[in-house]
Amino acid sequence: MRWIDQARGFILVALCITLTEPWEEVEGTILFFLSGHPDETAMYMTLYDVGTLAFLFILGLSFALSFNKHRERGGNFSAIIKVISRYGLLLLLGYVLMLVEHGFDFSVLFAVNEDVGYIIPLWDVVPSLGLVGFIALPFLFIKEPKIRMGMAYGWMFVYEILLLITDIDYYASLTYHGGVFGTIFTYCGVVLIASSMAEYVFTSIETPKKKIKNLVLFGAGNLIVGAIFWIIAALTNILVLAPNKRLATFPYALISLGVIVLAIIPFVWADEVKDKEIPYLVAFGRQPFLTYFIAELFYQVPKMLLDDFTDQMRWIILVIILVITSIVNLLLYKKKKIVPTEFSVILFLLVGILVGLVA
Repeated sequence: MRWIDQARGFILVALCITLTEPWEEVEGTILFFLSGHPDETAMYMTLYDVGTLAFLFILGLSFALSFNKHRERGGNFSAIIKVISRYGLLLLLGYVLMLVEHGFDFSVLFAVNEDVGYIIPLWDVVPSLGLVGFIALPFLFIKEPKIRMGMAYGWMFVYEILLLITDIDYYASLTYHGGVFGTIFTYCGVVLIASSMAEYVFTSIETPKKKIKNLVLFGAGNLIVGAIFWIIAALTNILVLAPNKRLATFPYALISLGVIVLAIIPFVWADEVKDKEIPYLVAFGRQPFLTYFIAELFYQVPKMLLDDFTDQMRWIILVIILVITSIVNLLLYKKKKIVPTEFSVILFLLVGILVGLVA
C-alpha cells in the first residue's frame, strides 16, 4: 500500500500548510484559488475546494481493502464492529468539537431554522468523516469493484436530482459540506469510488503501465463530464448544476475526483513502475488521523486562547505544526509504528473536552 501512503502523505502535508491560512485571501486572486472557499451562491469552485474530498478519497482508498482484511481474519461481524466503532468515535468527536466551539451549548446542535421550518443539524468536516463510514458500510458487501463504483456514481446522481426537484439546495446552503445529505450522498460516493479504484490497482492482473493509462482516462473522464455540467450551468444559470462545494453538487464531486486521480498518478507510477519510496510522505500517510488531529490541536487551541490572532501568529503556528507533525511521523516511521485511529480519536476527544472546559 506504499503508493496510497505516499498520496495520503502529500495531501496531509498540503492540509497542514493550508490549515492556518496566514495570507490574505481576495476573491479572484491566485491565493484565493489556492486557499479560499467560494460562498454558497458561487457557480464555480477553487482548487482549495478539492481538499475535503481529497482527504475523504485517501481514506476511501484503504476502506474496502481494510474491511476485507478484517473479514478474512475475524469474519463479517468483527469487520462490521470495527467500522462502526471507528466511525462512531469520529462522529462523536465531531460533535464534541462543535460543542467546545459553542461553549457546550447543546441547543445549537439540532436547532430549527425558522426560514425553512425544519431541523438543520450543526455540521462540519469531522462529523462528515464519521457519518460516511456508516453510510458506505453496506456498499462494501458488493464484491465487484466496478459494480460498487457504478452504484456510487448513481448514489451521487440521486442527490443531484434531489437538488433539482426539491428545496434541499436551500437547506444545503444554510450548512456546510452539503450538510447531512451532502455527506450521505456525495461524500459517501467519493469514498466508495476511491475504494473501488484502489481494489482495481491492487487486484488487477494488468501491467502497471496499463493501469496508469486507465487511471489517466478515468481522471480525465471525470473532469470532462464535470466540465460539461459546468457549461450547462453557465448557459442555464442553474446553480445546482455548477461545481459548488457548499452544496456538495455532483459536478463538484466529478471535477474533484478528476483532479485527485490525476494528482495521485505520479505516486502510483513511482511505486508500481519505478519501485521508489518517498519516506517523508510515507511517514505522513501512515498516520492520517493522528496528523490531522495534531495539526488541528496546534491550530485551534491558540486560536481559542489568544484574543489577538494575527497573521504573524498564523505563520508561527504553521511552522510549529509542520515541525511537530514531521518529527512525530518520522519517529513513528523509523520505529515502524502505526497509531490506531481509535486511539487518536479518543485522545483528541479527551484533549478537546479538557481545552473546552479550561477555555
